[in-house]
Amino acid sequence: MNIANLRIGTRLGGAFGIILLIMAALIATALTLLANISAMSTTLIERDLVQADAANVINVTTRANARTTLELFIAPDAAYSARVRGKIEANKKDISGAIALLDKLAGGAEGRDLLAQIKVERAAYVASFGAVGLPAREVEGNGLVAANKKGRVR
Repeated sequence: MNIANLRIGTRLGGAFGIILLIMAALIATALTLLANISAMSTTLIERDLVQADAANVINVTTRANARTTLELFIAPDAAYSARVRGKIEANKKDISGAIALLDKLAGGAEGRDLLAQIKVERAAYVASFGAVGLPAREVEGNGLVAANKKGRVR
């Protein structure tokens, strides 16, 4: 049986059927790809962006702690120093929460290794900060505070 021997209606119907099959295959492919996109966007929103936000919290609050630690050097009195230490403690709690969140969401060996490195380096910082009391800076009339009050430090 040759296609040329078929009536025009049969040929048009066959071509239309083939087009319908191709469209059905394209729709099935599109639905599969859309489901994959949905899964990727869910992973992005629920995991990746949360991890990025936690990493940003660690970055920002660590830098804030560095600046705040410098304030201890120019603290005019013990009350100001206590307020500065309170800020540092609040930031350390924020960092601990972000690290706990990253610990829960960490995926892959590289992520866990990086998080372990952050924990080790942070433990060293926290230990060193706890060991440094800076008592000389907290006494009125001593060090940079006294020099600043006399107009020697600008």
